[in-house]
Order: sequence, then C-alpha cells, then structure tokens
Amino acid sequence: MEHADCFFNYIAGDVLLAEGVVQEALDREQYDENNTISLEAYLATRRKSIGALPFHDLALWTWQLELPDAEDIYSYRKEYLEDGAKHDHVTVAMHDPKTSLKLGDIQAAIDYTAKEFVDTLAQL
Repeated sequence: MEHADCFFNYIAGDVLLAEGVVQEALDREQYDENNTISLEAYLATRRKSIGALPFHDLALWTWQLELPDAEDIYSYRKEYLEDGAKHDHVTVAMHDPKTSLKLGDIQAAIDYTAKEFVDTLAQL
C-alpha cells in the first residue's frame, strides 16, 4: 500500500473513531433497558469506536496484519462488571427483537454473537 493511501486512510479512520466514540458515549448516557438500540445501529457505531480503523491500513502496510473483530465476546464479563455492558454486542443482541433471544440469556447471546462472527468471516 502506498504511503499517501495509508495516511489518507489513517486520517479518515481517526474521524470515524471520533464519531464512534461520541455516539457510544451518547448511547451509554441515554441507555434505557426498555428502549435499547438495534443490533444494526450498535454494529455501525462499534465498528467506528473500537479504534481499529485508524490503524488497519497502517498495520496492513507495515506488518501485513488484520485485526480480529471478536473483542466483544472476550470483554463482555469485564464490561458487565464495570457498567452492565451497555454497549456490547452480547447485550445489544439480547435486547434486539430481530434476534429472538430471551432477555437475560447471556449464553445464548454469546453463542449468537460467535455465530455472527463466524458467518461474517465466512463471507470474507
């Protein structure tokens, strides 16, 4: 990858990161267990707020790496203990009616999240 492309993508990723962090903060501040965000809206914000985008092209260029997206499963327990995991794929999946998951069935939500991850990888 060319240096100019990396720089442009890095700056564009920083802008998306800032947008994502602000949206995640708003989502957390306005959290209402009876009116949660959709899984689609969560994923759009999460893709920005995890901080991988600014470095993705830089990493590809320097180390030829790709960063994993399964972080929400690994961090769920920590986030749950800290603030109820209000902005985590597992929690959002439990509250999204499209998933047909029962509220509070954490294992089913983890299984659903893992399946979504595997299905996404299969599409790459």
